[in-house]
Amino acid sequence: MYIIVGLGNPKKEYDNTRHNIGFMAIDEIAEKNNISVIESKHKALIGKGIVGGQKVILAKPLTFMNLSGESVREALDYYKVDEEEELIGVGTMSYSNNTFKLEYLCVDTDIQSHGAGGKMLEWLENKALEKNAEKIILDARVSAQKFYENHGYKTVGDVFMLSYAPVPHILMEKIL
Repeated sequence: MYIIVGLGNPKKEYDNTRHNIGFMAIDEIAEKNNISVIESKHKALIGKGIVGGQKVILAKPLTFMNLSGESVREALDYYKVDEEEELIGVGTMSYSNNTFKLEYLCVDTDIQSHGAGGKMLEWLENKALEKNAEKIILDARVSAQKFYENHGYKTVGDVFMLSYAPVPHILMEKIL
């Protein structure tokens, strides 16, 4: 069994905003797989069903993003999800007008170089295209620069350090 969690903020003012991209992803997965995400459990709205032949629980934590770990931990413990099946990766984007920013893309180191990151990136790019995006920008770790180049991104800046991530980064973009 897998738990697929979409992060967002529960207040109405965040509906259909970049703050709720994770909720929107869960809604789309639920719609495509005929899963109702309406049960209130584990500080989240959840739905149970089958996705890609696998049993899943879709979850939208009702805590704010910075407290979503409480909800996720409760669900993982309750459903006794195997530690090895907890999380393979996460990706988030924000947007302003027709420019989307890939805020974060991370894949478990044990499965890197097996295509999961590329599939996640492709899915995020398709979501951006559906919203009429013209380009995607990102602050890539220099160590991941080749990965993004292999997916059509171009370097558009110099190496720099982020205050919250003390490793070298580089500004990249992809015109869609």
